[in-house]
Amino acid sequence: MKENRRLLIIRALVMYLFSLLFVASLIFIPAGSLKFLNGWLFIGVLFTAMIIVMAFLVAKDPDLLAKRLKTKEKERPQKAYIFLSIIILLFTFGIPGLDYRFHWSNVPVTVVIAATVIMMAGYLIFFAVMRQNTYASRVIEIQEGQKLIDTGLYSLVRHPMYLGASILYMSAPLVLGSWYALIPTAFMPVILIIRIMNEEKVLTNGLKGYAEYMKKVKYRLIPFVWFVSVPLFILLPSCKNNQMQRSDKALRERAMKICHDNLLLDSHIDWPYWVMENPEDISEQTVKGDFDLVRARKGGLNAAFSVAYINSEFDMSMGRKLVDSTLTLVNYYLEKYPDKFARARTPSDVTENFKNNLLSLPVCLENGSPIGDDPGYLKYLKDKGIVYITLCHDRTNQISDSNFDEERKWNGLSPFGLEVIKEMNRLGLMIDISHSTDSTVFQALRYSKAPVVATHSLCRKFTPGLERNLPDTLIKAIAEKKGVVMVNFGSYFLEPECLKNWLYLFYKWQDSTGIDLFSKKGLEFMNKYGKTHKLHSDASHVADHIDHIVKLAGIDFVGIGSDLDGIDYAQPADLPDVSCYPVLVFELLKRGYTEADIKKILSGNFIRVWNEVLSVAETNK
Repeated sequence: MKENRRLLIIRALVMYLFSLLFVASLIFIPAGSLKFLNGWLFIGVLFTAMIIVMAFLVAKDPDLLAKRLKTKEKERPQKAYIFLSIIILLFTFGIPGLDYRFHWSNVPVTVVIAATVIMMAGYLIFFAVMRQNTYASRVIEIQEGQKLIDTGLYSLVRHPMYLGASILYMSAPLVLGSWYALIPTAFMPVILIIRIMNEEKVLTNGLKGYAEYMKKVKYRLIPFVWFVSVPLFILLPSCKNNQMQRSDKALRERAMKICHDNLLLDSHIDWPYWVMENPEDISEQTVKGDFDLVRARKGGLNAAFSVAYINSEFDMSMGRKLVDSTLTLVNYYLEKYPDKFARARTPSDVTENFKNNLLSLPVCLENGSPIGDDPGYLKYLKDKGIVYITLCHDRTNQISDSNFDEERKWNGLSPFGLEVIKEMNRLGLMIDISHSTDSTVFQALRYSKAPVVATHSLCRKFTPGLERNLPDTLIKAIAEKKGVVMVNFGSYFLEPECLKNWLYLFYKWQDSTGIDLFSKKGLEFMNKYGKTHKLHSDASHVADHIDHIVKLAGIDFVGIGSDLDGIDYAQPADLPDVSCYPVLVFELLKRGYTEADIKKILSGNFIRVWNEVLSVAETNK
């Protein structure tokens, strides 16, 4: 039955637009971003081909177009086929978006290009069928006056349209850049068996000559292959990324090798303060604490940025004494164990020490309060080997406001803080904005000529309302300034459930009982409480924060600043000390990060920023 052509075009366009929106939603909503380029590539190829076929049918065979718009199946098996196909479709188009968001796969560009060409070939076969067979309805039925088609593609295989559709469908996951989306597509041949077997039954019973045609053309989809399902089930899994095929054991071995073969730095470890409070020899394995040489070697750590932590309660004089005590402690190990530890004041020092199998101990200052009102003290710090300064800690100081302090005295940087920024740029001291308020960070980014760093921070997205973590806008702004965000391992900063439980311990329980949480009784209660309340996060959550930074800013703006020995007992369960960096790298490998990506995270990004800061200082001499 012929339809009014104008009405037919409207129906076809409505169906086209609905399909476009439906597929786009399946792809981009899970991706959480319109920057998913593989999604645009797939939609561009698929819907360009669709509009071409639709235009051809409007011009040459409107009756077939009307049949193709008819979707109501009569046969019960076909209704099941449609339902199951939709389910598989949801997974096939939804998984790539999630894959993009969480960086599970790393499909090479050459594979994506090859898959795109194969997909276009599948649509060409589909188009050829439309040109040849005017009875190629979407619904399985015997049409009035239907004739047997046994020439062209139909002389080679009995179901060339399904061949084209299968090629198109099976190539889609790789066009979308996802190895994991191949998994649901592997079920499609089973569904196709249902449809083909039922269709052949209907055609044999109702279409004259079809039984003889089946004897003449033996192959259903592929010449010399009875049915495509067997090779698909065998071959498709083998197309997955090698990382997916490897066992966890093999991936863990690879993670360990990456950590030991490449420069690995941690931009924030509070071991000096810990050792001063709990004296032990870090050249040997210690009983307490998170850092020592033995565990550093095990984890592949090559550069431990050693923090001179200044309690906000200390005045300038006491702060300066603590700075000198920290420098004395670090120098003790440098001088006593020159075959194990080495001084590092520049990126080239760190690189050279790595080549010589020495653990670099660059020194940094957490809290600028010892500077007092004397910018000249910054040169003293630089001359003593300090490489970066965290502007403040948990209280607002003379330089800037703290994100832990309700008092916002300066609404960002103080007038003296602006002088400090300028002098740090001149001296080549990195500016660390961890602990700073949002306003402080924005102003530091504005006034600094060099990139700034967040040496031990995380993403506020996962802990809404916690200003200690960085919002998306600041993560992007730091990246635009060519800086870097180094991820913290503190469980209470990693996920809201841990934060809630630690806040209860730190405030409600400790305040109500008057018991020091880190006393013997306090630790006993903490252990008991931790059995029913989550206190320790894990490496997967650290990787989530890395993923988010990469998604927002790119792979070049993230690194590791664990804050070990400075997060009390809140280490992730599987990242308790410096021996465990391979655990995090294993998690990143599972998510599809390449070794090149991981090398940037382990040290490359921070080294780049450090070099840039020194370059700005050299330029401004």
